[in-house]
Amino acid sequence: MQIPRKKNNIKFTLILFVILNLILCRSKPEIKPKKIESSSSIVFQLNQPVTIGRMKILIDKAWLIKFDEKKKATSELEILEANFISKERIYYLNIEPGEYSIVGAYQYTPPGKYTVKRNKWYILDKSSLELTRFKVEPFQNLILGELALDYSQVKLGEDKQMDLVAEKICSNFADIQKKDIWDHIVDYIIGGFGAAVNEASYYKVSTFNDSPEKKEEIRKEVKLDFEKTEWSEIPISK
Repeated sequence: MQIPRKKNNIKFTLILFVILNLILCRSKPEIKPKKIESSSSIVFQLNQPVTIGRMKILIDKAWLIKFDEKKKATSELEILEANFISKERIYYLNIEPGEYSIVGAYQYTPPGKYTVKRNKWYILDKSSLELTRFKVEPFQNLILGELALDYSQVKLGEDKQMDLVAEKICSNFADIQKKDIWDHIVDYIIGGFGAAVNEASYYKVSTFNDSPEKKEEIRKEVKLDFEKTEWSEIPISK
């Protein structure tokens, strides 16, 4: 009777080891600095709106917009996607010097036993572009801070330039915006739990925490994310 118990103990230990590994493991960037003497990165965190309090969300994708004095229309500006994410920290590695703003994010929720899969796009309105505007200098790991988002009052058609930007990030943004609750109910009836819920709305920045305390909190995590990589040779801004 002792042998099965030992086997169970070994199995339990292995399972526990795997679980701890998954919890404690930390993503490391596979991308290397293009030039160690000039490469830069930025990092920031996002919070989503909830009814009571706020909770951190794990973003799957994020986008910046790069300002260019030669281009007057917002829709003509270059949009860049984040190329490294570690838990709630969103990174842009090898970002070129210039002025940028956070313009959008995407979150995917996989289907559960009684829930449908969900695709959600957060598109920042034009007023928020100025609030999140920042400048990148060569040879720095720049910490922006933590943003909390809330629903914007901007609707489809009110800012045609931002509508075009939104379409670049979410190709069917206009179609999703035109759907109402009854359209979603029909999707449920037709597709059941196999149907995907697509949500895309304009958001605004409700708070932008770039305090020294918050930046120091993020800085400690960045050091661990970059530990034993070439990015650790580039100074982290304070």
